[in-house]
Amino acid sequence: MMSKIFFVAAFLFINGCVADPALFLDTNCKINDNECADRIFTKATEVVIAGAESLYIDSVDPLEFDVVEGNLTIIDYKLENSTITGFKSCKLVSVKTNWASSKLNLQLECPADAKIVGKFDIKGRIFSGPIAGTGDYEFTLGTFKVNLAARFSKKIRSDRNIRLVIKNFVSRAQVKTPTKAVFTNLKTEDLSKFTPLTWKAVGDVLQEPILFASMKKILNNLNLYLRSVTFETEIAASNDFISPFCNTLPTCGPNDIACMEKKANAVYQIIMKGDPERNIEPHEPLFQDYIEGNLSVLEYKYYNSTYTGMDTCKISNLSWDAKSSTMSFDYECAPIKIDGKYEITGRLIVLPIEGKGDYQIQTNGYKLRVDCGMSIVEKADGTKHWHINTYKLDATATGPLVFSYTNLFNGQKDLSDTLHKFANANWKEVAEIVEDPVWYAHAKKIIAAANKYLKYDNI
Repeated sequence: MMSKIFFVAAFLFINGCVADPALFLDTNCKINDNECADRIFTKATEVVIAGAESLYIDSVDPLEFDVVEGNLTIIDYKLENSTITGFKSCKLVSVKTNWASSKLNLQLECPADAKIVGKFDIKGRIFSGPIAGTGDYEFTLGTFKVNLAARFSKKIRSDRNIRLVIKNFVSRAQVKTPTKAVFTNLKTEDLSKFTPLTWKAVGDVLQEPILFASMKKILNNLNLYLRSVTFETEIAASNDFISPFCNTLPTCGPNDIACMEKKANAVYQIIMKGDPERNIEPHEPLFQDYIEGNLSVLEYKYYNSTYTGMDTCKISNLSWDAKSSTMSFDYECAPIKIDGKYEITGRLIVLPIEGKGDYQIQTNGYKLRVDCGMSIVEKADGTKHWHINTYKLDATATGPLVFSYTNLFNGQKDLSDTLHKFANANWKEVAEIVEDPVWYAHAKKIIAAANKYLKYDNI
């Protein structure tokens, strides 16, 4: 499969087109046109489900997997040599693209004719009873709906147009009618747990790893389709291309602190909005795939998190030491909203905490002191530019944080309520414990973008 992907990528790069125009829309889309992008993704999904030989995209029906593993809280299972049939009957009922936030939402509805067969190895507990076994399995699915939320990045091509690449996604299935599950050689104290009376609950327990593996394969094919689709930029249409930012910012003198501070804020807003010419993606909202905090008494993981409001941050009180090539400044932010997935375990000051689910945090002001170590880089053509090498942060929450975590303590409401009440009442102390890994992850992304800008800002 990888050789096919390599071949089609090379073919598209050399020829700039594919053989079958019927696979694509007959109009070009411009960037920031959400409705046109919706039509692109609608067409792309139809092609991916059916397959396209000229694009080397295999049909998703059948869909085959060597191994799917589910390592869940109460049960572990492995599905091997599995085949899913029936995806060809699924219909795309909703698509919504948001250029500003780089988000894509798709909704598929599938009739009751999908089937999954293969080998299984399972051990754990299903509801109140133990379950174990190795053998053959067959799922006959009822009607179901798939909701998929994805993030895409914007890649600039040599012609200065934009190509989209889906980077991350979360998915969830809603099964509407009974699913039948048949396992051979299954050892369990109560086989009635798999009767139609409990089909929905059984599906909720087992579906996530299977669904994730299925959607991953489908989105890989969607990315293969998107290799041949570009979105036009206004600057690409101009024969006299000039970067929109190259001549708009001042060149500051070595001791002109006011100019440096003004320019730093301008560059920050460029980073928030993105600059295709410098291959800087938009950073508002800011998306983080994964943040991990391994603290002395607390471990947490944040997945697929979105931080909205980063463009409110301002730089002030800037200072510059030419001798040591260090720059320091305050970085102040208005309220920022954070949402995503989490896992957490340990102690939060005096209380135990454990859970896995969705989370949301609302900040009400943050102030950071940022210290940067810089150096001068000389390019092959003899021009020079600054580069940020190191950075150190000192973060302080200047207003209350409001924490909301679903499924703490496996859904035990009394323990969850107690923890939330404690965390929200002691927001400052909680923030001091958990904030550093988050802010350092942000700084890594923002400073990487700043260095892309500085590469073109000769001194």
